[in-house]
Amino acid sequence: MILPDPPRLFHQLYERYGPQHWWPAQTMTEMMVGAILVQNTAWTQASKAVGQLACRGLLDFAVLHATPDEELWETIRPAGYFRIKTRRLKALAAFMVSQGPMAQVIHAGNQQLRQQLLSVYGIGKETADSIVCYAAGQPVFVVDAYTKRLFMRLGWVDGSGDYDTMQRMVHATMPADSGQLGEFHALIVRNAKEHCLKRPRCSGCPVASCIEQQKD
Repeated sequence: MILPDPPRLFHQLYERYGPQHWWPAQTMTEMMVGAILVQNTAWTQASKAVGQLACRGLLDFAVLHATPDEELWETIRPAGYFRIKTRRLKALAAFMVSQGPMAQVIHAGNQQLRQQLLSVYGIGKETADSIVCYAAGQPVFVVDAYTKRLFMRLGWVDGSGDYDTMQRMVHATMPADSGQLGEFHALIVRNAKEHCLKRPRCSGCPVASCIEQQKD
């Protein structure tokens, strides 16, 4: 197993791509809704659904909670799995409405937030950590399929590398800064779309030389 070096990887990616301005949302509600809609789909499709919710005045948890399922099905259809995602949006909306003002729940000092979110139907570790990092501003690294692919190719994890292992790897070596950890996740996503695809496009990849060195 190669000794992991997340800080070096972060700097390599940042030098190539610069700041990613992620998560692309105007409000915490929009960010949280987007985190549900992007599950198992591309952001381009999820963002269309977010836009349609905004146009219909549905980016409000109380309104979402009261909106008929059939209306939401049509509104979020571009994101795919619209029936499942409607149920998940409704579950998140019910949770948020039950908690009172958003500022009481979604903030950096709420150390129970992650566990609270994980108790909501349809919210797993990746979605919960996205909300905790990008909406609440807590120093949490989001692990996704792109992270696992890159870490495997770097030789940092094997095929059984799980979410918690990869997250701890980053937390142990990177500053506890939500901005930097959020940027790191966004940069990995950017690199995955340009180079670290399922069939890698290594020419010009900012970390390709590291991968080649580890093969030698």
